[in-house]
Amino acid sequence: MKITARDAFRACQKPSSDWVGAFLYGPDQGLVAERRKVMVEALAASGDQDLQVTRISGAEARKSPADVAAALTTRGFFSGRPIVVVEDGTDGLATALGPVLKEISSGDGFLIVTAGQTPPKSRLRKLFEAEAHLASIALFPRTMNAGEIDDALKARGVGAIATDAVGLLAELAGRMDHGAFQQLIDLIALYSIDRSDQLTIQDIESLAPTGLDGQVSEFVQCVADGKVTSIGPNLRRLQASGTAPVAILIMLQQHFRSLFLAEASGQGIAALRPQPQGPRRDSFLRQMRAWTGVRLEQANRLLFEVDAQVRSSAPVPEFAVLERAALRLAMMAAR
Repeated sequence: MKITARDAFRACQKPSSDWVGAFLYGPDQGLVAERRKVMVEALAASGDQDLQVTRISGAEARKSPADVAAALTTRGFFSGRPIVVVEDGTDGLATALGPVLKEISSGDGFLIVTAGQTPPKSRLRKLFEAEAHLASIALFPRTMNAGEIDDALKARGVGAIATDAVGLLAELAGRMDHGAFQQLIDLIALYSIDRSDQLTIQDIESLAPTGLDGQVSEFVQCVADGKVTSIGPNLRRLQASGTAPVAILIMLQQHFRSLFLAEASGQGIAALRPQPQGPRRDSFLRQMRAWTGVRLEQANRLLFEVDAQVRSSAPVPEFAVLERAALRLAMMAAR
């Protein structure tokens, strides 16, 4: 059975009781490992995960598929189904595991196979796509939405959390890589242990990373707020820290595209997904009053031209070009 990308997270979080195995694959090994962990936790009986799970390498499974079959059908002194995890799956596993999976019923164990990016013609992928009692789940990095974030927090035992705090997390998910965001979720879960009160947006802001991404965000805010004298010092700090000009430019483009969308849609900030929360919301609303439609068109056109320069094959003094553009934008906002 082939699971669509839209349903991939739910499939890992709540695997069907009719399935006897799942193939998890994708280009981001960190994401594959995290989704495998979610699936194991969903299948394991409470407190028995270490006893239920048998881990077998891909090479061992190819050499001795009988060991995989034995691990799937042998019941120990624990409740719940045996779980067998085979990592680093390759096409050679299809021949080894095919006969094993035909003999396994829903009353036996559950097999999880993981792999990296896998082409459509892969025999292992086709094995899991062809049968209704098996699942082939493609995992590609994407931004978690507010509902998925709320589910992830609840799965880690986090109790009540304010709606605007979930909104801020959705915004952070769009700016952070998957692994870093999962670390933030784990940190929030630890922070909430033994707390009975609701987590607030201030709690999330205190836990969220404020490193390099925060410095770039501060620079973007200086530009959009028209703080001309702050442009140079902020850009020098980013340059000294080794930040790539392209990374700064991307965040500038994202911010001004959001301002343009809010202006052009007629819905204001309600048109954005996710919407800025807390102090970021106040700042965004203030900037919307300063930036008219004509100015936003000029700003986005300027950033497009700078992007073409910075990404061209010709040698360009990237930070100098970026600083001139940032100063022009800040002076537009300050008028």
